[in-house]
Amino acid sequence: MHLEFLSHGIQVPYTIIISPFNQRKEVELSLSELALLGRPFIIKPANTTGGGVGVVLGAESLKDVIETRQHHKNDKYLLQEKVIPVELAHRRGWFRVFYAVGLVLPCWWNDLTHIYEELTPNDEEAFGLHPLRSIAITIQQICGLDFFSTEIAMTSVDKFVVVDYVNEMCDMRLQSIHPDGVPERIVSSISEALVDFTFSRISQVAPNEAKLG
Repeated sequence: MHLEFLSHGIQVPYTIIISPFNQRKEVELSLSELALLGRPFIIKPANTTGGGVGVVLGAESLKDVIETRQHHKNDKYLLQEKVIPVELAHRRGWFRVFYAVGLVLPCWWNDLTHIYEELTPNDEEAFGLHPLRSIAITIQQICGLDFFSTEIAMTSVDKFVVVDYVNEMCDMRLQSIHPDGVPERIVSSISEALVDFTFSRISQVAPNEAKLG
């Protein structure tokens, strides 16, 4: 996804991709390359993450890379620069955007506390956040999934960086039960969209089956 995003003009953090430990024991990384990431930097497995699993947020050295990549030995690892969002009315400019069968639902999402907040139309207008929707649509065209979420940080005016590319297993815990869960209205909208989509597919298939019968 990292390389696909770059080829489609989507902004991503400066990233170095390293091979799985089981394919290459030595890290193919020079100290000069590592320096380009800045400090601290982020280490995360390419395919094993979800809810922050396996992610190191405050890496400082090559030693951290060597040790961390052995936790998921068959997975590639991404070394990423730390992205700093802008402040928007005392909120971090960090968002989780859900895509569900054509429906795009952006949310405020604090990357430090993991707390969601609904993003209102007034917020979108006031802070110029409309690109969140077009970025999610482009991501869907790239990955082909009907339901996923992505994390996007606003780092300056008109600059949006996709930080966590495609989560195909979305956390749908309710905020009324879990403080870091998803707002009920968002979950309800996603559920309705998926149900409508399913029934529309069933209604398309049923007439064809009747003809065959």
